[in-house]
Amino acid sequence: MSNPYPDLPPHVKELFDTLTSLPTPEYCRHCGSKLLNVDTTFFSRGEKFWTVPLPVCPKCDLKEDTATFISADVC
Repeated sequence: MSNPYPDLPPHVKELFDTLTSLPTPEYCRHCGSKLLNVDTTFFSRGEKFWTVPLPVCPKCDLKEDTATFISADVC
């Protein structure tokens, strides 16, 4: 029986392996605010998955409506 989920191209695997090994930034490079790091999981079509911290700036990224996403003491 053939594999219904072909392997990912090597460069995609390398990208996610690299992203998981990079240091997580602590502060926003635009405004200097402390970043929130949200663990984000990416799945391949097979069994492999990667959890990559996604840095989010409470001032730059969530400036439209920060009250619904973060507590007021973070702003």
